[in-house]
Amino acid sequence: MNQFRIRTDLAVEARDYIMDVEEKLSGIRVEETMDGDIITTTVYIESKNASKAMGKPMGTYITIEAGRLEENDEDYHKRVGKIIAQKLNLLVGDRKKEVSILIVGLGNREVTADALGPQVVDKLYITRHIINEYGSAAYGKSPVHKISGVVPGVMAKTGMESEEMVKGIVKETKPDVII
Repeated sequence: MNQFRIRTDLAVEARDYIMDVEEKLSGIRVEETMDGDIITTTVYIESKNASKAMGKPMGTYITIEAGRLEENDEDYHKRVGKIIAQKLNLLVGDRKKEVSILIVGLGNREVTADALGPQVVDKLYITRHIINEYGSAAYGKSPVHKISGVVPGVMAKTGMESEEMVKGIVKETKPDVII
């Protein structure tokens, strides 16, 4: 197998690039579904060799392509939201068990077209610190997922790749799910 580093955040793009170079890469499974013009691609990296070739940890990577989000179409936005919720439930798994979830708000909050990640984190209901301090009983219900969020910023402002920062946070906090 050729050794090269793929420079993309989207697992689906990395997979397409490798498939152009390699006839078949075992350990990668891809599922693609369509809901009208909304395309969801799920890439499962299931082996160490595939992980090494992709330059990504083993796991599930989901890309949702929804090209009409800028339109003022409430039904379309609801369809996209429903697909996102379904995929998040897939990642989180058994909802009866408390899960630690790290939400990473990638993007540049100073550039409108790139500010979605930071804006999403701004609107999250963060629970990790309260659960760590007082336990889930503080919320009077169960389960309560440990939600944490981070906006790593952009390299021009931090001098670091977002990936470097996220790896450090993951090493320290050990979340069950990273979004």
